[in-house]
Amino acid sequence: MNGLFYHKEIAEYTTLSLLRFYENGYVIFKKITGDKEYFAKELKKFSMTGHVVNGEPEYTFCGAFEDFGSGTISFKVENEILDPSNTWSQKDVLSFKGTINDETTLLLKQTSKRTGFEIENNYLKTTDEDLLNEL
Repeated sequence: MNGLFYHKEIAEYTTLSLLRFYENGYVIFKKITGDKEYFAKELKKFSMTGHVVNGEPEYTFCGAFEDFGSGTISFKVENEILDPSNTWSQKDVLSFKGTINDETTLLLKQTSKRTGFEIENNYLKTTDEDLLNEL
């Protein structure tokens, strides 16, 4: 599996939960709230170079996944806090478990190790350009 997947929540502000899968087995996750201009800026940084997350590692969670080809997927991602005194973010590990539908839709249950919070969302496959055009 490879590519960008998103879940969109619309309330007072739009929030995007983003997952980007790489051929090398890595996956990154980020949740952002803002407007189209802010999303465009954040999408440019939402990537990896080799095994290193681009952008702010405290807000971008990174991990590895295995695509077993059975229609199910599970993985864990975690963020990196370089300087705890310089961020509002706290170290956490997020677990994702769910199903793959034709490699275009994921139904995933997300669980936070730090808070125990659980949520289930549908993620749709897209491209950076298509996502920005939709907003």
